[in-house]
Formats: sequence, structure tokens, C-alpha cells
Amino acid sequence: MKNLTPPLHVIARLWHESSWAPAADEAASLDPVEIDRNCQPPAWMLERVQARHAVQQRLDTLAAPAPGVMLALERTDRSNPLTVLLRRTDTPAAYWQAWFVATETAYASVQDYVLQEGDGLFDPGMTGMVQVWNPVRFRLPQHYRIIGRLEDSVLAAIESMATEYAMSGQTGQGSVDPVARPGLIGIRQTRGGHSVVTGTPLGSPGQDPRQAYQTLYRQLAGLLHEHLPWWQVWLDCVERFAGDLNWACTPPQPVFVMGTGPDVAVRFERVLDQRLSVQWCDNDSEQALCFRLLAASPLMLEVETGGELEWRCRLSPEHPAASWPITPIIHERGATLILRDEQSNTSTRLELPAEAVS
Repeated sequence: MKNLTPPLHVIARLWHESSWAPAADEAASLDPVEIDRNCQPPAWMLERVQARHAVQQRLDTLAAPAPGVMLALERTDRSNPLTVLLRRTDTPAAYWQAWFVATETAYASVQDYVLQEGDGLFDPGMTGMVQVWNPVRFRLPQHYRIIGRLEDSVLAAIESMATEYAMSGQTGQGSVDPVARPGLIGIRQTRGGHSVVTGTPLGSPGQDPRQAYQTLYRQLAGLLHEHLPWWQVWLDCVERFAGDLNWACTPPQPVFVMGTGPDVAVRFERVLDQRLSVQWCDNDSEQALCFRLLAASPLMLEVETGGELEWRCRLSPEHPAASWPITPIIHERGATLILRDEQSNTSTRLELPAEAVS
């Protein structure tokens, strides 16, 4: 296994994960270093401290969190703050969607955006790369500090990577290298046509230290991430249809439906490119995804479970609405939703996860 800098056990120790022990090959490479405590810091170190101070003075003028802003989130139980890049506000508006930010660029994968000079204004001592594979959703804490602000074009490139990751995972498009090469960083093109600096795809867990690195950071993200209700997980998944088809997609909006009695049912809806409405319908008797065609061009919807076709419906101006009931087996196994656009002769497959058990 190739050793990267800093070693994994050093990274884990910074986050108080004392149970993490160095691998044998890592431990063998650690040489004792004698420290001269009377030594003055070199000029380059003083220049870096001064530069960071100047950047922070400019960042302190930013009034409030916004998409593209990087935050250091102070935690009472952690000596090091958790750092994130804000993506957008969530429903309800008290929540933010974001990506984890880290400094260890040697561990960059094909879905880590490595920050470059000119990408914006940010503290280089607390930032280095955006972990597009590690999204989080959280309430903004009382204590935080703004440590960066990226250009809109950079945020658009990271969004393009997020869409790519949602569709193809850690494979990447036009990768720097088609095979795993830990420590290699270079320029590649996303499917959306953005030039980004990333690492290479991940290798096997026993050979690629980035696998263990990502496991560690997913655990850290779990400290911040708040559990999403199943309906929102699925409606977030629906957004991937829009990304693949270049369709616009509205955030989840509540829709109030009057029942036969005094009760009012609440559905949550996303509208895709003013062509298709998708609603999560939940009542005492069943759960369902409800679809309504909003345009003239027909759409074919199919659902597969375990590779077998379970449900199919063609939406047309004559028959614009359909409801797919979500059975207990879907709760346990999840499903694949397939959308076929007859106008463009394209199809999109989307994996809908099983309900998480908390």
C-alpha cells in the first residue's frame, strides 16, 4: 500500500480518534525527530501566517452564510472545527446542504475538487479540497466562522461533479488516470464540460489508503449530518433525473390536499422542467409516488425491483396522471425508477434506496 502524507493515524489523531492505529508499513516509516524549541520560525512560515491573517480579515467582512461560502463549525466536543462548503438551503429553510472540506489533498479521489489559487478567497490552512462524495445536511450552529468564499463558476463546476457522482459514483468522466493512483492530482473534464482538478478513481481497500481515509471522513460527517425522512431522500434522488436530462428542478414544496373529512393531507412535490410533477403521497393506508405530465410530449415510467419489471405507465395528454404504490418489499430493498423521454429518445435510470432503519 502506498503511503500518503500525512499518514492516516495522524489524521485520525487530529480528530480524537485514538483507536486508529498506524499500519505496519506506516509505523516503520516514522522516524523520531528531535525538536529545537529555541529555533525561530523560518521566513516562509511567517509569510504564510501573515497571508492567512490578511485573508481572514477580508473574510470577516462577509455578512452571512450563502451558497459557495465555506464555514468552520465550532463544536464543544471537538478541538478541531468541522469545515464545510455550503451548497444551498434545504426544506425547511433552517437546514443547509453542504459538502465536507478537508486539507489532505494527497488523498484526493476522482470526486474530490482540489482548490486552486484563483478559485476564490479562502484560508489555505483550513481548506484544500471539497469532498463531493461526502455531502451533509445540518442546522447551522450558533458558533461558526467563515473561512472562504468560492467564485460562482467554481461552485458550478463542483455542482457538475455532484451530478456526475450521483449518476456514476467514483468512476468520474475523463479521469486524470483511468486506474487508481493514490497521490496523483490533475485536470479532467466533467460530463457537464467543466475543467476540474481532482485525483484518480479509488482502488481496492487493501491497496488504496484513500478507502480508509474516506471511511474516517464519513464518520466525521455523521457527527454533523441530520437524518433525512425517507420522502426527502427519494425526492432528492428525483433531482438526478433533471441533472441527467439537463432539466430544471424545483426544491421540494408542500402541497395541501383536502380529504373527504376535516383532515388535510400534505404531499411534497418537485417539478421537473415544467414537464413532470413528482409527488410523495403518504396517508394511513399507503405510500406512493404520484406523477403528473405537465407538457405535451409523452413520457414512459417503469419501475424495476431486483431486475424484474414491477410497474409501467405511459403518461400522455390523454392520460396525464399515474400513481405508483410503494409496497413493503420496496421499503426493504429499494427500486430502480426508469424514465423514457419519447421526444428526445433518451432514458434515465435512478436507484431509489431502501428505507433507512435508524
